[in-house]
Amino acid sequence: MTASDCVGCLGSGRCWVCLGSGFECPETKDGLCHRCGGSRRCDLCHSSLLVTEIDLCGSEPACTARRVLVIDDDSSMRTLLGLWFDDDARCLSVSDVPSAEAAFVTLAMDNPDTIVCDLHLGPLTSDRYLPGLRTAAPAARIVVYTCDPRLARDLDVLGLGADAIVDKLAAPVEQLVELALRSPSAA
Repeated sequence: MTASDCVGCLGSGRCWVCLGSGFECPETKDGLCHRCGGSRRCDLCHSSLLVTEIDLCGSEPACTARRVLVIDDDSSMRTLLGLWFDDDARCLSVSDVPSAEAAFVTLAMDNPDTIVCDLHLGPLTSDRYLPGLRTAAPAARIVVYTCDPRLARDLDVLGLGADAIVDKLAAPVEQLVELALRSPSAA
């Protein structure tokens, strides 16, 4: 990362959810990164400092480390996402569960800061479990990670409590991690 790279778009200036197309993007309609507005400069410190981690620019205190819950019925996907989140310094802890039912048990004991869930969990689609997740974890950032973003929009997952939809096939995992670990003030 160079001194001018935005930590959201990694210096591309393009929206990291729709990759600059703007097509039905829940984050932006103009195709530009909504964090840096296309300037490509760090949207947190706005300086020429070399920014390699969000907390190094001084705009976010270290206490903003996020607790993440990954909900996916595919064990290999849970493992992969767990590794990606564990590798990020902004992530305090990662838990994973294979079902919505297991997620509700986990949420009864602990409230994560971020929830990343698949659109389909066994026979359930997120329109069946998202309202419950939002009720159980009202302050959590909920990101639906799916191979079927069109169905997610048709089911109105954003209206049911999700904060964002990320396409598994189009968006790199780094963009999912960045979007999921975004601080609430930057949301």
